[in-house]
Amino acid sequence: MTTNKNFLTQRDANGVSISEHSHAAPMLLLFLRHVGCPFCRRTLREVQQARLDIEANGYTIGIVHMDSESTVIAALEKAGLADLPRFHDPDQVLYAALDVKRLPMRALFSPRTWTKGFEFGAKYGYSWPESDPMQLPGAFLIDQGQVIAGHSSLYPAEPPDFRSLVSTPVR
Repeated sequence: MTTNKNFLTQRDANGVSISEHSHAAPMLLLFLRHVGCPFCRRTLREVQQARLDIEANGYTIGIVHMDSESTVIAALEKAGLADLPRFHDPDQVLYAALDVKRLPMRALFSPRTWTKGFEFGAKYGYSWPESDPMQLPGAFLIDQGQVIAGHSSLYPAEPPDFRSLVSTPVR
């Protein structure tokens, strides 16, 4: 997987870089669309449910987002994930560096997206997007400054397959 290595210098809300995190422990880096997205809310719930297993296997979890810090903190608190490293990326530098895809306009209006959106919205809630609704989610495993594996979703209802990433052997 070829990426722009400059993403490693990006710092979380506490000033720790992705590189520093990945040298301390393998990092599962999750890219959200926007926290109002019912698909991302589902992903946050799934991460919350899998967190103990992920961390017990030696991984840390980081969240990349485009929303305001106050908005994402509220969503992470609701999901019990507010203590995770957060990387605020309103200019989508990290998204671009790891080639996290953008949604084609025609796909935003697909029946599948709307059907799943209403289904997940009823279960997980939704709100108006604060950031770019065309940005798709993704997940990457970073270890010792290297991207080991990754998954960029191809449509909004496709969750990043973080479970398979944390089954990837590292170190």
